[in-house]
Amino acid sequence: MKKRILALAVMSTLLFTLLPAAAIFTPDDIISFADPNFEAIMRFILDKPEGPITKPDVATVTHLSIAAPAYGKIVYSLSGIEYFTALTYLECSGNQLSELDVSNNTALTTLYCGGNQLTSLDISKNSALVTLGCVSNQLTSLDVSNNTALESLICFGNQLTALDVSNNAALKELDCAGNRLASLDVNKNTALEFLSCGGNHLTELELSKNTAMTTLYCGANSLTALDITANTTLETLDCSANQLSSLDVSGNIALTRIWCADNHLTSLDISGNDSLIWLYCSENLFSDKSAVIGLNENKLEAFQFIPQKTPGQSAPKLNTASQWAWDEIVSAVSKGFVPVDIQDRYTDVITREEFCRMAVAFVEYALENDIDEILTGLGLSRDPAAFSDTEDPYILAAFALGITNGTKAPAENEPGVFTPDGRFSRQEAATMLMRVCGVLGVDTDSPPPSDFIDLASADDWAVDGINFVRAHGIMNGKTTITPKFDPKGTYTRQESILTFDRITVVT
Repeated sequence: MKKRILALAVMSTLLFTLLPAAAIFTPDDIISFADPNFEAIMRFILDKPEGPITKPDVATVTHLSIAAPAYGKIVYSLSGIEYFTALTYLECSGNQLSELDVSNNTALTTLYCGGNQLTSLDISKNSALVTLGCVSNQLTSLDVSNNTALESLICFGNQLTALDVSNNAALKELDCAGNRLASLDVNKNTALEFLSCGGNHLTELELSKNTAMTTLYCGANSLTALDITANTTLETLDCSANQLSSLDVSGNIALTRIWCADNHLTSLDISGNDSLIWLYCSENLFSDKSAVIGLNENKLEAFQFIPQKTPGQSAPKLNTASQWAWDEIVSAVSKGFVPVDIQDRYTDVITREEFCRMAVAFVEYALENDIDEILTGLGLSRDPAAFSDTEDPYILAAFALGITNGTKAPAENEPGVFTPDGRFSRQEAATMLMRVCGVLGVDTDSPPPSDFIDLASADDWAVDGINFVRAHGIMNGKTTITPKFDPKGTYTRQESILTFDRITVVT
């Protein structure tokens, strides 16, 4: 009997030994993913189409890049990420995450989670973090006091009212533009090389300790003074759209680019800035070009001087806009087709109603006529019964012109649905922009195929619009190396303004 028991034990041991390693797990090892899209992506990455995904399967994963649409999928929850304990790099931007728990991912050195719907982000346990990108979320606060290794903090386009970086002495790059900061103290950040803090509510900015800085973007604030005499390594300066009455750049001999437009400057001495190749100084109080001392236009690759303001003229503000959008926003606003209530919170997602109003205003601008006259001239009229949820005259005008059909098109004896405050996608923007061009007489038939690798994820009705805006340079992709359009991603106010302004080139 003892021999039989021993033999059975030996056989059991042999069978257990011969089982594949992936099959050796307990029920507690099985990861239950809340989001099937996240699970599907991990099956592809782990090359495990069948069977449960276990904690040992992911325990050695160090690098995870699932920026949307990763493998053609949008992720709504990263529940399960807590078992990726060896993870050092996580990229999950552009998804639809409303929360993100990385408290167990203590090895993380790089985290990119921008373009989601996060209202909070706890990184207090991630003390090894070197790079954090959490742009274009809905964060109202961000505590980085425990992240003393942090070298790059990119948090623009949120709703931060305060940001304490006094514990981040290693910080070299800080981009907190487009928030709601009333103050910013960078005195402890002596290693700082890049600072972008434009589009906030700053009234002062102390930079005397930041002697390593090479790039400064501080435009669209409320600065009345800016002392950069200690920043002798500065190469790029953008202090546009403030209230500066003077600007001393005499000691900044490394400067190659200056944007100081839309201030109250009466003179600017660039006689000692021999490296300067760009100068944008429009909308100041210069009497003429002689107020720019040392100006030699032949040495400049880019120079913008006019129009200048008259004393007492108020300066338009670009609060909450991203720095890259400023020039085109100013161009669009000056043309008069941007509704006044949309000239703020530029990084907000634009509503369907707002986009329609801008579309109609743009048609009025382009055709140089009132919308009622335009409709009459085309033999069209508004139908107040077209939609069950709105009688907005701009929406009804856009419907009459064929620019929009709503989220549900009207049918015989049945009104449609417009959803005025609904989520507005990039594919909807492309389609409506193409239709606006059609109203203006541009040929929109059979646009050439675009090079977007995710075009198949667009709805069939949107493909022509996406191809059209790509062909005419009206809308670009979300990435450049491998062009992606992100058809169902959201569209912001500033993106809408810029793309309407680009139609002026097409027409």
